[in-house]
Amino acid sequence: MKCLICKGEMEEKLITYDVRVEDQLMILKNVPALVCKQCGETLFTPETVDKIIAVAKGKVEPTTSLRVPVVEFGKVKVA
Repeated sequence: MKCLICKGEMEEKLITYDVRVEDQLMILKNVPALVCKQCGETLFTPETVDKIIAVAKGKVEPTTSLRVPVVEFGKVKVA
């Protein structure tokens, strides 16, 4: 399949995809996707989109949790 953006070659890959709902960050691992080798455009099947939406709506229990550092960017000082 050709990329809709740049006409590059699309390849099937398992990717890591971040879902943000309000202040909640969820990381989905091993998500099947078509990814353009040239520009990185990512496409999902309708079935994959349905699963991503289920996660975003909280219908799926996480398999594990991570602690993620949060930095207020406006408070960053550079020497």
